[in-house]
Amino acid sequence: MSEVSVQAVTADVAAKRLDAISALYQQVFSEPPNVAESPAQHRGSMVRMLADPSFGCALADRAGELVGFAYGYGLTSGRWWEGLRDPVPEGFTTEWQGRTIAVIDIGVSPRWRRHRIGTQLMEVLLAGRSEARASLGVIPALTDSARFYAATGWDLVGRQDSPPGTGWTSPVFDVYVRELAGTGSR
Repeated sequence: MSEVSVQAVTADVAAKRLDAISALYQQVFSEPPNVAESPAQHRGSMVRMLADPSFGCALADRAGELVGFAYGYGLTSGRWWEGLRDPVPEGFTTEWQGRTIAVIDIGVSPRWRRHRIGTQLMEVLLAGRSEARASLGVIPALTDSARFYAATGWDLVGRQDSPPGTGWTSPVFDVYVRELAGTGSR
């Protein structure tokens, strides 16, 4: 049995693997209580992200089969933080280029869960990023995901209502932040 290889890939490599990423995305995020984008929506979202110079991606493969992914991009505006229900410290939601990477999706094939692949994907994605922090949103009903993030150094910021017109897949998210060793803390 071959091992799983986790590595950071460029946007060009991710674009070449877009069909596999999209297929695995549908498999992972179509399981309730997840709410997946349609295949066409996900592909459109990926194409937009791939064009962003701050896009980052990590892929996990086993014998040529994609078994996991994690990707995100740097935030440039505070729109990410709109709809937070809980107060946060002054300046917390202020964004500038290089302050925060938004982890958009992380997914592992159901048959490969509980093998630390998700942890490896997240570490590879965030390694070497210049941002000072990372953020992500989790559907509150995904309690296993919440435990995973808490165990891997993420802090719960609070609950967030999806801002109108964003097209986010859930009406509400729990927002997490993790400090990084990056230099974006100006």
